[in-house]
Amino acid sequence: MLVIWFPIRRLRQVSIISQISNNRSRHIFRSVMMWLQLGIAIFFVGSTLGVNMVWHEVFGQAYNPLTSEEEENIISLKVNTQRMWQHINPILSDIQALPECIETLTMADDLQSGNHFMRTYKKADQSEVMIAIAEGAPGYFKFLNIPLQGKEVNGDAEGTVYVSEAFRQQLDKDNVQDRVEIEGQSYRIIGTFKELYKETQGRVTIGSVFFPSNHFRYFYVKLAPSANATKSIRRITEICRNYVPTTLPLEIRSLSDNKQTMMGSMYMTQVAMTILAVVSILLVVLSIYSAISMDTVSRQKEIAIRKINGATPRIIAGIFGKAYLVIFLLAFAVAYPLVRLMLLSIGEGTVKCIQGWDWGILLFFSVAFMIFLTTAYKIYRIMHINPAEIIKNE
Repeated sequence: MLVIWFPIRRLRQVSIISQISNNRSRHIFRSVMMWLQLGIAIFFVGSTLGVNMVWHEVFGQAYNPLTSEEEENIISLKVNTQRMWQHINPILSDIQALPECIETLTMADDLQSGNHFMRTYKKADQSEVMIAIAEGAPGYFKFLNIPLQGKEVNGDAEGTVYVSEAFRQQLDKDNVQDRVEIEGQSYRIIGTFKELYKETQGRVTIGSVFFPSNHFRYFYVKLAPSANATKSIRRITEICRNYVPTTLPLEIRSLSDNKQTMMGSMYMTQVAMTILAVVSILLVVLSIYSAISMDTVSRQKEIAIRKINGATPRIIAGIFGKAYLVIFLLAFAVAYPLVRLMLLSIGEGTVKCIQGWDWGILLFFSVAFMIFLTTAYKIYRIMHINPAEIIKNE
């Protein structure tokens, strides 16, 4: 009631001259608010587009030979407490005895994170490059359906390595055949594989190396295709709780569950920014549609007189469209540079997709098309009004 009372009180005291001045101020304020809303919408839409592009470049090309169903049926168990280490042998024996367990794998690092340790390799020209490394049981390649050329050793084969196809090409250029030197230590090459699981080539590394080892921190269980992953996780948890008290945490999850990894965090960021972008776009669309609706209704008599005096539909469309075009251009001129600077600072010059201008052009025309669709119907109707009907109604 207070909100309603204040403008009514002002209306009772207003004069014609002050009413004209207030209308002008009101239109300016409304335009500024639309500019602000549109700028925020462009910022969130541009940020969402940029984050999705970065995600695709960084993780979209990651090598993954598993299907989503196969990832769902691989269970990860992290050995994260001293109590679990003390009883690791009976725990693993009980897990392997489960009827749905068909294969197991031990790894020194987490497969779900998508992050590999890095080491340097000195090429023949003495320049240094980075290679990704992984360490675990030799059954890694069969377990993850990674093509392998060479023999699979049994147990810990110290002093031997498997190299990826990309790294093998670099070794051929350096005339390296049977042994490779990595950070001052020589290793015998016993096989070549396609790529590491979730490896992304070309951004930071030139290839990868796998070290066969019995040392592990993670234990992976592959379930039969007909098994229920949720029930199996519950059974594995019960087995672990027979040896590990409830006061100590357990980290057991499916390989497809990456919520606690960096990839999962980026995915949640994508979802949050997408929601903000959609909400801001809806607010802008409603604001612009409300403004153009009020403009076309309140200026019908003016447009009728203009049409009687010879104004063409094109001129009338320009009267209404010009204001929204100026608002859009000003909003884009402020929001886009901010988005670009933010994404470039996040990418730190290593992400190439956001350094070009094509995504900015796409953003410009996408938002412009959205504004056009929002205003086109109302402008079309006001362009084709019948002046006689409007004057008769007045």
